[in-house]
Amino acid sequence: MLSEANWAAISCVRGWMNSYECAWLAAVASVVPSWTELGTLAGRSAMAVGLHLPPNATLQLVDIEYQPEFPDTLARLRAQRPDLNITVFHGTTVEASLALADTAVVFIDADHEYDSVKEDILAWRDKAKLLCGHDFDPYYAGLVRAVQELLPAFYTPLPHIWVAAPLSAG
Repeated sequence: MLSEANWAAISCVRGWMNSYECAWLAAVASVVPSWTELGTLAGRSAMAVGLHLPPNATLQLVDIEYQPEFPDTLARLRAQRPDLNITVFHGTTVEASLALADTAVVFIDADHEYDSVKEDILAWRDKAKLLCGHDFDPYYAGLVRAVQELLPAFYTPLPHIWVAAPLSAG
């Protein structure tokens, strides 16, 4: 459950994550030392995660094109959580997988096309203990297909959220 103050800080950021999805992100983030988000846009889900990570945790944010309001979101998050080690990576998700540190969780919410989601899963599966993502919905058939093919043990704790422990390449 999100506090009223935290939901107020999160909901003022433009995005498609609802309060239940943000509460789920917050609950998972509260027990992990690091989190990487692929597809940050304006930063709504990043705010939900960042407000709930443990003290001195790492948050890595990746996008090829951040929305204009993202710097304001980032500044608010840094002001509220100065203890976090926040890295902003401007580039592709695959480039980020080569440049950024391993992480407890990778949240995939970037390009929803089959090839892109498949690329994200393959690039990050050996760098994370848990892969999860947003928009698991028939409307995004390519995303659904990639998750089903590459992560057969996935589950959906909420509508539109998928979760899986990655299968290592080796």
